[in-house]
Amino acid sequence: MKRVFLFFAAAAALCCTAHGQYAPAAPAQTGVLGYWSTDAGSVLHIDRCDGHVCITIVTISKKAPGVTDERNPDASLRSRPICKMAIGTDFALQDPDHAVDGKIYDPESGKTYKAAMTSEGNALHLRGYIGIKMFGRTETWQRTTGQYATCEGTTRR
Repeated sequence: MKRVFLFFAAAAALCCTAHGQYAPAAPAQTGVLGYWSTDAGSVLHIDRCDGHVCITIVTISKKAPGVTDERNPDASLRSRPICKMAIGTDFALQDPDHAVDGKIYDPESGKTYKAAMTSEGNALHLRGYIGIKMFGRTETWQRTTGQYATCEGTTRR
């Protein structure tokens, strides 16, 4: 079961290195939308995408073991870069603090899980699970309000 939800560790450890550029501080936000930092120093952007809510990798810690999606079950996608990859898709925004019925992709295992997220102030609780929420794991991320290096080397947010 531990291996099943290594997505959270993967999101914190995979991607490209920063090019020394930094994004400016973002305006204060509330709810699930915004920029979130993992314990390992990765930054993920949660925003509206095609009528739903998605999670995109903005930058990941320098501890990254790789920069491509080499464990993807689709061999044709194994060379795609992790940088700017949408790893969370199809979330429905119930209210500003809750997004449900989403999917989360684990680049480390190449597996996709159901997911839901809840924000409480500057903390985001992301729960990935199989079948029902009881069979899952919650990771807590912190809202990032400062500058951070981006994997694409730009200063845009």
